[in-house]
Amino acid sequence: MAAPIGNPLTQLPWPQAWGDGYLVLDPLNHDPILADLSALTLHQCLPAGIGDNAHLMPAVVELATVSPADRQMLLNVAQDEAARGDPPLICAWLQSVAPVQEVSSHLASCLTGTDHAGGHALWRFYDPRVFAHMTWLLRPVQLHALLGPSESWGFAWAGDWYQFARPTLAEAPPTLPRPWWPDARQWPTVEQTADIAQVLTRIAGRNKPSLAQARTVDRALRHADEVLHLTLPADRRHYATHVAAFGQPFEDQPKLQAAWPAVAAGEMTLRQALGSLSSDDWELMKIMAQHARQISSERHHGHV
Repeated sequence: MAAPIGNPLTQLPWPQAWGDGYLVLDPLNHDPILADLSALTLHQCLPAGIGDNAHLMPAVVELATVSPADRQMLLNVAQDEAARGDPPLICAWLQSVAPVQEVSSHLASCLTGTDHAGGHALWRFYDPRVFAHMTWLLRPVQLHALLGPSESWGFAWAGDWYQFARPTLAEAPPTLPRPWWPDARQWPTVEQTADIAQVLTRIAGRNKPSLAQARTVDRALRHADEVLHLTLPADRRHYATHVAAFGQPFEDQPKLQAAWPAVAAGEMTLRQALGSLSSDDWELMKIMAQHARQISSERHHGHV
């Protein structure tokens, strides 16, 4: 049974077979030993002026032109690489009635833009490890534009299969030159999706990571960078892990509140700040965090 994650993202059972539509492939992750693509017609997504970087671009395969045997091969590859956590060759399954050239041209047009710092950027939004986070980061109007001629976008994340439906807009969107592109406030999150994923995996422990705390982790990583001025990515991830695990009890801890100015000034390391906490401090934060989660769960289920 479908499990809603948050409209319009839904977790579904893994496909038993590819139907119609299109697959988005990342040739950079192609291992010819695992997948023979020689019989497939790859429609490259090439932005204008990409030049020598054409090999970095994704490609679209029209499933209507693929034999049943090759369809099954591609499905096996998608399932195997998701189970192993490999960088994906099979990035997405798009549902669209548009011709393949329209689909590939639209994806190509979305790949490049500004980094909001005076330079140009390549946005690997089609990679499911990135796209999963775009579903909560981008506004509906951006996501509507990003999907373009596709009605839905299926992808594997954390070993499971998800489908994202193109958002329905109540009114016609404003005419903008690149309505899908992340704005200046969103771009830092785009650049740290790998760090967000690492923290989500860390706090999940033996369980599968969830997108439920992605916004919290993103906010904590930004705070670690912009306010605490933690220069090491490992320190920023470490701080965000504690924020996600303990929540407000960690952020409001008096000893840490007293230490943060010294950390921000470079006079104290994160490790030293955390070392100021006693075992009783950690235990109290754990109890308070558990209590806060219980209250939140009861409110969510209407028990309070």
